[in-house]
Amino acid sequence: MAEASERFENGECFVPEMLITTRALKQGLSVPKPRLEQFELASQVKVVIGKVKDDPHGIGKDLLSMMLDDTESELFDLGPMFP
Repeated sequence: MAEASERFENGECFVPEMLITTRALKQGLSVPKPRLEQFELASQVKVVIGKVKDDPHGIGKDLLSMMLDDTESELFDLGPMFP
């Protein structure tokens, strides 16, 4: 994911490739997810996420939000232009 993000920022790959990478990441996370859920930690986790004002790169925030949507963690999204 880090490599794909770097390539995206450098203009070496584009949105379709990032979507493929995201799907692969989601599939990869499906392997440990059942094991982690048995510990019931997800319901205790609270996450605050946002994108700093004037930062043009929001894909990381969006990817993390997407991954956290699949958990029982509580997500507080501050939005795309948080000062």
